[in-house]
Amino acid sequence: MWDADGRLLARLPTTEKAYKGLRHLKPMACAPDGTLILIRPEHGLMLDIEIPDDLADLGPVVAEALADHNRRRNRLKKEWKPIDWRWVEDEAPLAHL
Repeated sequence: MWDADGRLLARLPTTEKAYKGLRHLKPMACAPDGTLILIRPEHGLMLDIEIPDDLADLGPVVAEALADHNRRRNRLKKEWKPIDWRWVEDEAPLAHL
């Protein structure tokens, strides 16, 4: 995590189990309220993490967000059965342009 001037504020080691999921996510943007938006391009998924005011709390916040992301992704996998990680719905209406 860096500030607007490029100074390193916090680092989370992706070698630790709680943060390994960060290796699969790419930073996309930072919302005006400070929320960090990450994407998982190969799955077409997005994760937003509200950055705490106290960066000492960053580790647990990110770990919980990643755990929640994994739970939700696994639930999606069971419900939608993605094909090559593309979420396909046969019953969805198709609009031709």
